[in-house]
Amino acid sequence: MSFTNEVKAELAALPIGGRALLMAESYGMVLPCVDSTGTHIRLQTESADAAKRLAMLCEGLCGAPVELSMLGGGYLAEVERGEGAVQRVLQVLDIPTGVPALRLGRALLEDADCVTAFLRGLFLSAGTASDPEKGYRLELVLRQHRLTDDLEVLLQELQLPPARTTRRLAQVLYYKSASRVEEILRSLGAARSADRLAQVRGRRAITNEINRQQNSSIANIKRMAQANALQNAALQSLQESGVLDTLPKELQQVAQARLANPEATLRELSGLLPGLSRSTVDRRLRRLVELAQARMEETQ
Repeated sequence: MSFTNEVKAELAALPIGGRALLMAESYGMVLPCVDSTGTHIRLQTESADAAKRLAMLCEGLCGAPVELSMLGGGYLAEVERGEGAVQRVLQVLDIPTGVPALRLGRALLEDADCVTAFLRGLFLSAGTASDPEKGYRLELVLRQHRLTDDLEVLLQELQLPPARTTRRLAQVLYYKSASRVEEILRSLGAARSADRLAQVRGRRAITNEINRQQNSSIANIKRMAQANALQNAALQSLQESGVLDTLPKELQQVAQARLANPEATLRELSGLLPGLSRSTVDRRLRRLVELAQARMEETQ
């Protein structure tokens, strides 16, 4: 089962609540399913639970029968057109027919619980959620441009501003922040799905931190190896030219320790040179490298 279907199964199993919540959730599910003429209410979905939820809502709303059938690899839920069932649903929900473009009405969104129920219905009808193992993305896919405009405004008012794009003929409102997707799923009532996303997110954060530390360690090892190679080459140059023997004793001491231990870390070198700190050893090695480079420039 896809993650989207898992989320929808969880949402479809929630109790509907009172009449106001029934109206609000029905409004969210039906709006994306109304055709331009207002004569069809049709949901094509991969979720059997969403299809059954639409049937249950329409039955509870006004006794409107919904025909359920298989379509390809998915399901089709369609309000039966006989005996004015479609018109009853639209009338109860105050969805106008024969208008150029559907708009979002606010009459059924009278409080926060009703808004949540509306968004739950909207997700059941038009939403998708990516498998958190593959990424974080939640979408609402709608055909009606003006309805999408109104929904975008509503989400902004709820402090949930979505990104927006067009995909073929559809308008898509989406979120791709893991924290935002988790927040929305939890607010809709899909706590189990939100918990799964949070677990994946936490595991991925740990993995990313381990990788960051490993990459940092590898980078540090590479930098240390490069620094050691530079120091050893510089010291060998000073030694072969006889310059090393003319330098102050404290520089000769550090140089001999490095030449004898070409792969040692600065901390290990300081341990071999009693009384010298790591920073002192580093400073003297830098001075030796500078002297070798200066000599090379003079002889070129």
